[in-house]
Amino acid sequence: MKQGMKALMIVMVFNIVLITPSSTYADGQNSIVGKMIFKGNPNNYVNTIILTSRDSNCSMVKEKINFENVIINKNGNSLTLKNVIISIKSGLGDKKFPRKPGNLTLTQFGCQFEPHVLAGQLGQSLIVINNDNTNHNPVFWSEVNEPYNFTQPRMNLIGKTLKLKAEAPFKITCDVHPWMSCYLAVFNHPFFDVTGKEGTFTLSGMPDGNFTIEAWHETFGTVSAKVSVSGNKTVTQDLTFAPPPKSE
Repeated sequence: MKQGMKALMIVMVFNIVLITPSSTYADGQNSIVGKMIFKGNPNNYVNTIILTSRDSNCSMVKEKINFENVIINKNGNSLTLKNVIISIKSGLGDKKFPRKPGNLTLTQFGCQFEPHVLAGQLGQSLIVINNDNTNHNPVFWSEVNEPYNFTQPRMNLIGKTLKLKAEAPFKITCDVHPWMSCYLAVFNHPFFDVTGKEGTFTLSGMPDGNFTIEAWHETFGTVSAKVSVSGNKTVTQDLTFAPPPKSE
């Protein structure tokens, strides 16, 4: 009987130890929302059209592909940018945060990576899928994450699953189709977003504090802004890329 009681006490203590670390997570209900504004001449950034006829299996699905390095949206009276990564650059300190649910999927369809820009969190997994009836060979040009150079010779073939490590945006290409490229960034916190066709972003669930938010774009580089949030409020902070005329 005494031995049984000791075993029960050990189990109870062990369960408490497992639960305790979650209390170190920082909690917050603040949000930062905004737009990624573009101030420049959009006529200087007309999308390049790529013909996929060199591989008939590509052209059967997508005869033409828009080069996605600069996509400018019309958002009301302003111009905004798609495919911009917005994240918290500083101000979180050593706070711990739970991992975002789910994992990331990078798809190859019509000999184009979808999405063109994606972002994930440390500890999430990335799955690369070939949805084309042709061979692909994704290559990760990363410095921190596991090197990835894996041939996917047929449709519906799923590549190996990668556990992601925190790393600044890096390029992914295809050795078979030179026009294919995309970008991946991995953060050690859950406060990031990628702008879509509206050019907007939302960073939610944030704790109180003073932060620097940063926007990254593959062509225009980075811009940042200081933002303070507290009291479970939503703060609006737009960011702007304004390329100088000489670079246009």
